[in-house]
Amino acid sequence: MRKIIPAERFFYPTTKHYDHDQFNYKKSAPDVAVQPVSNGEVSAVMKYANEHQIPVTVRGNATGLMGANISADHGIAIDMIKMNKVLEYDPDSLTMTVQAGVRIRDIDEYLADQPFIYVPSPAMKWAAIGGNLNTNAGDMKAVKYGTTREHVRGLTAILADGTQIHCSHKTVKNSSGYDIKDLIIGSEGTLAIVTEVVLRLIPRPQVKKTWIDGKNIPVKNFPSKTAVAI
Repeated sequence: MRKIIPAERFFYPTTKHYDHDQFNYKKSAPDVAVQPVSNGEVSAVMKYANEHQIPVTVRGNATGLMGANISADHGIAIDMIKMNKVLEYDPDSLTMTVQAGVRIRDIDEYLADQPFIYVPSPAMKWAAIGGNLNTNAGDMKAVKYGTTREHVRGLTAILADGTQIHCSHKTVKNSSGYDIKDLIIGSEGTLAIVTEVVLRLIPRPQVKKTWIDGKNIPVKNFPSKTAVAI
Protein backbone atom coordinates (compact mmCIF):
# COMPACT_ATOMS: atom_id res chain seq x y z
CA MET A 1 0.00 0.00 0.00
CA ARG A 2 2.85 2.41 0.75
CA LYS A 3 4.03 1.94 -2.84
CA ILE A 4 0.68 3.27 -4.04
CA ILE A 5 0.06 6.22 -1.68
CA PRO A 6 2.89 8.50 -0.39
CA ALA A 7 3.59 8.60 3.35
CA GLU A 8 2.05 12.05 3.87
CA ARG A 9 -1.32 10.72 2.64
CA PHE A 10 -1.08 7.27 4.27
CA PHE A 11 -2.36 6.79 7.83
CA TYR A 12 -1.45 3.71 9.87
CA PRO A 13 -2.56 3.43 12.54
CA THR A 14 -5.57 5.64 11.88
CA THR A 15 -6.79 8.46 14.10
CA LYS A 16 -10.20 8.95 15.78
CA HIS A 17 -11.17 11.13 12.82
CA TYR A 18 -11.89 7.97 10.83
CA ASP A 19 -14.00 5.98 13.32
CA HIS A 20 -17.33 7.85 13.07
CA ASP A 21 -19.62 10.03 10.97
CA GLN A 22 -21.59 13.19 11.82
CA PHE A 23 -24.08 11.21 13.93
CA ASN A 24 -21.17 9.93 16.06
CA TYR A 25 -23.18 6.96 17.37
CA LYS A 26 -21.55 3.89 15.85
CA LYS A 27 -17.74 3.86 15.94
CA SER A 28 -15.43 1.53 14.03
CA ALA A 29 -12.00 2.46 12.77
CA PRO A 30 -10.35 1.26 9.54
CA ASP A 31 -6.96 -0.44 9.72
CA VAL A 32 -5.52 1.95 7.15
CA ALA A 33 -6.69 5.28 5.71
CA VAL A 34 -5.43 6.75 2.44
CA GLN A 35 -6.02 10.08 0.72
CA PRO A 36 -5.74 9.66 -3.06
CA VAL A 37 -5.42 12.65 -5.38
CA SER A 38 -6.11 11.01 -8.74
CA ASN A 39 -8.24 8.40 -10.49
CA GLY A 40 -5.10 6.32 -10.95
CA GLU A 41 -4.42 6.14 -7.22
CA VAL A 42 -8.02 5.17 -6.41
CA SER A 43 -7.86 2.50 -9.11
CA ALA A 44 -4.58 1.10 -7.76
CA VAL A 45 -5.93 0.95 -4.19
CA MET A 46 -9.08 -0.84 -5.33
CA LYS A 47 -7.09 -3.30 -7.42
CA TYR A 48 -4.88 -4.10 -4.43
CA ALA A 49 -7.87 -4.47 -2.09
CA ASN A 50 -9.68 -6.70 -4.58
CA GLU A 51 -6.67 -8.98 -5.02
CA HIS A 52 -6.24 -9.37 -1.24
CA GLN A 53 -9.98 -9.42 -0.36
CA ILE A 54 -9.73 -6.37 1.91
CA PRO A 55 -12.94 -4.43 2.68
CA VAL A 56 -12.99 -0.80 1.54
CA THR A 57 -15.05 2.13 2.82
CA VAL A 58 -15.14 5.50 1.07
CA ARG A 59 -15.32 8.77 2.99
CA GLY A 60 -15.82 12.39 2.04
CA ASN A 61 -16.38 14.95 4.78
CA ALA A 62 -18.27 12.34 6.84
CA THR A 63 -21.39 14.52 7.17
CA GLY A 64 -23.66 11.49 6.79
CA LEU A 65 -25.99 10.33 9.56
CA MET A 66 -26.58 6.71 8.52
CA GLY A 67 -23.18 5.07 8.98
CA ALA A 68 -22.42 4.66 5.27
CA ASN A 69 -18.86 5.96 5.65
CA ILE A 70 -18.00 4.03 8.82
CA SER A 71 -15.52 1.16 8.34
CA ALA A 72 -17.68 -1.48 10.04
CA ASP A 73 -15.40 -4.26 8.77
CA HIS A 74 -12.22 -2.22 9.26
CA GLY A 75 -9.91 -2.67 6.24
CA ILE A 76 -9.10 0.39 4.10
CA ALA A 77 -10.76 3.80 4.28
CA ILE A 78 -10.41 5.84 1.08
CA ASP A 79 -10.62 9.48 2.14
CA MET A 80 -11.58 11.56 -0.91
CA ILE A 81 -10.97 14.94 0.70
CA LYS A 82 -7.79 15.63 -1.32
CA MET A 83 -9.62 15.10 -4.61
CA ASN A 84 -11.11 18.58 -4.38
CA LYS A 85 -10.37 20.30 -7.68
CA VAL A 86 -12.66 22.00 -10.17
CA LEU A 87 -11.56 20.35 -13.41
CA GLU A 88 -13.60 22.39 -15.89
CA TYR A 89 -16.14 25.19 -16.00
CA ASP A 90 -17.97 25.12 -19.34
CA PRO A 91 -20.75 27.73 -19.56
CA ASP A 92 -21.35 26.87 -23.23
CA SER A 93 -22.64 23.44 -22.27
CA LEU A 94 -23.99 24.59 -18.88
CA THR A 95 -21.73 22.16 -17.03
CA MET A 96 -19.03 22.10 -14.40
CA THR A 97 -16.74 19.11 -13.89
CA VAL A 98 -15.37 18.53 -10.39
CA GLN A 99 -13.61 15.86 -8.38
CA ALA A 100 -15.73 14.00 -5.86
CA GLY A 101 -14.12 15.64 -2.81
CA VAL A 102 -15.24 19.16 -3.74
CA ARG A 103 -17.58 20.59 -1.11
CA ILE A 104 -20.96 22.17 -1.86
CA ARG A 105 -19.59 25.38 -0.33
CA ASP A 106 -16.64 25.31 -2.75
CA ILE A 107 -19.00 25.03 -5.72
CA ASP A 108 -21.10 27.94 -4.48
CA GLU A 109 -18.01 30.09 -3.98
CA TYR A 110 -16.59 29.18 -7.39
CA LEU A 111 -19.83 30.21 -9.12
CA ALA A 112 -20.45 33.29 -6.94
CA ASP A 113 -19.56 35.77 -9.72
CA GLN A 114 -20.86 33.62 -12.57
CA PRO A 115 -24.30 33.84 -14.24
CA PHE A 116 -24.98 30.15 -13.48
CA ILE A 117 -25.56 28.10 -10.34
CA TYR A 118 -25.57 24.49 -9.22
CA VAL A 119 -29.01 24.08 -7.70
CA PRO A 120 -28.94 21.23 -5.10
CA SER A 121 -27.88 22.73 -1.79
CA PRO A 122 -28.29 20.38 1.18
CA ALA A 123 -28.08 21.90 4.65
CA MET A 124 -24.49 20.84 5.28
CA LYS A 125 -22.48 23.08 2.96
CA TRP A 126 -19.25 21.27 3.79
CA ALA A 127 -20.61 17.97 2.46
CA ALA A 128 -18.63 16.60 -0.48
CA ILE A 129 -20.34 16.34 -3.86
CA GLY A 130 -19.43 12.64 -4.07
CA GLY A 131 -21.44 11.93 -0.93
CA ASN A 132 -24.36 14.00 -2.20
CA LEU A 133 -24.34 11.98 -5.41
CA ASN A 134 -24.09 8.62 -3.64
CA THR A 135 -27.09 9.45 -1.45
CA ASN A 136 -28.99 11.37 -4.16
CA ALA A 137 -29.26 14.22 -1.68
CA GLY A 138 -31.90 16.91 -1.95
CA ASP A 139 -33.11 19.99 -0.10
CA MET A 140 -36.17 22.24 -0.01
CA LYS A 141 -35.61 23.23 -3.65
CA ALA A 142 -36.01 19.60 -4.73
CA VAL A 143 -39.77 20.15 -5.09
CA LYS A 144 -39.12 22.53 -7.98
CA TYR A 145 -35.73 21.43 -9.32
CA GLY A 146 -35.38 17.78 -8.32
CA THR A 147 -32.68 16.03 -6.30
CA THR A 148 -28.98 15.58 -7.11
CA ARG A 149 -29.75 12.99 -9.81
CA GLU A 150 -31.44 15.60 -12.02
CA HIS A 151 -28.32 17.78 -11.92
CA VAL A 152 -25.64 15.26 -12.88
CA ARG A 153 -24.79 14.93 -16.57
CA GLY A 154 -22.03 12.36 -16.25
CA LEU A 155 -19.49 10.79 -13.92
CA THR A 156 -16.24 8.86 -13.70
CA ALA A 157 -16.09 5.92 -11.31
CA ILE A 158 -13.76 3.12 -10.21
CA LEU A 159 -15.16 -0.40 -9.95
CA ALA A 160 -14.22 -2.95 -7.28
CA ASP A 161 -11.43 -4.45 -9.39
CA GLY A 162 -9.89 -1.06 -10.18
CA THR A 163 -11.48 -0.64 -13.61
CA GLN A 164 -12.21 2.98 -14.50
CA ILE A 165 -15.49 3.78 -16.26
CA HIS A 166 -17.05 6.94 -17.71
CA CYS A 167 -20.84 7.26 -17.70
CA SER A 168 -22.81 9.63 -19.96
CA HIS A 169 -21.41 12.98 -21.05
CA LYS A 170 -21.99 16.73 -20.98
CA THR A 171 -24.73 16.53 -23.59
CA VAL A 172 -28.36 16.87 -22.51
CA LYS A 173 -29.54 13.96 -24.67
CA ASN A 174 -27.65 10.70 -24.29
CA SER A 175 -29.62 7.46 -24.66
CA SER A 176 -26.95 5.07 -25.94
CA GLY A 177 -26.44 1.93 -23.86
CA TYR A 178 -27.38 1.22 -20.27
CA ASP A 179 -28.08 4.12 -17.89
CA ILE A 180 -25.19 3.27 -15.56
CA LYS A 181 -24.97 6.86 -14.30
CA ASP A 182 -28.39 6.82 -12.67
CA LEU A 183 -27.76 3.32 -11.34
CA ILE A 184 -24.66 4.53 -9.48
CA ILE A 185 -26.33 7.71 -8.19
CA GLY A 186 -27.96 6.86 -4.86
CA SER A 187 -26.19 3.50 -4.53
CA GLU A 188 -24.32 4.57 -1.35
CA GLY A 189 -20.96 3.59 -2.84
CA THR A 190 -21.88 -0.10 -3.12
CA LEU A 191 -21.40 -0.29 -6.89
CA ALA A 192 -18.40 1.96 -7.56
CA ILE A 193 -16.32 4.83 -6.21
CA VAL A 194 -17.28 8.08 -7.92
CA THR A 195 -14.17 10.20 -8.54
CA GLU A 196 -15.37 12.90 -10.99
CA VAL A 197 -18.78 14.44 -11.61
CA VAL A 198 -20.13 16.52 -14.51
CA LEU A 199 -22.67 18.85 -12.91
CA ARG A 200 -25.56 20.52 -14.68
CA LEU A 201 -25.79 24.29 -14.19
CA ILE A 202 -28.77 26.61 -14.69
CA PRO A 203 -29.01 30.39 -15.15
CA ARG A 204 -28.92 32.21 -11.82
CA PRO A 205 -32.52 33.09 -10.79
CA GLN A 206 -33.17 36.80 -10.54
CA VAL A 207 -35.76 36.40 -7.78
CA LYS A 208 -36.07 34.02 -4.84
CA LYS A 209 -39.40 33.36 -3.14
CA THR A 210 -40.53 30.97 -0.44
CA TRP A 211 -44.10 29.71 -0.15
CA ILE A 212 -45.56 28.65 3.20
CA ASP A 213 -49.17 27.57 3.50
CA GLY A 214 -49.89 29.14 0.13
CA LYS A 215 -48.43 32.52 1.09
CA ASN A 216 -45.40 34.20 -0.47
CA ILE A 217 -42.93 34.96 2.32
CA PRO A 218 -39.64 36.87 1.74
CA VAL A 219 -36.76 34.44 2.10
CA LYS A 220 -35.09 36.50 4.86
CA ASN A 221 -38.28 36.34 6.96
CA PHE A 222 -39.35 32.71 6.61
CA PRO A 223 -39.71 30.79 9.88
CA SER A 224 -37.96 27.55 10.78
CA LYS A 225 -40.96 25.39 9.82
CA THR A 226 -40.91 23.41 6.58
CA ALA A 227 -40.96 25.66 3.51
CA VAL A 228 -40.56 25.27 -0.23
CA ALA A 229 -38.09 27.55 -1.98
CA ILE A 230 -38.68 28.27 -5.69
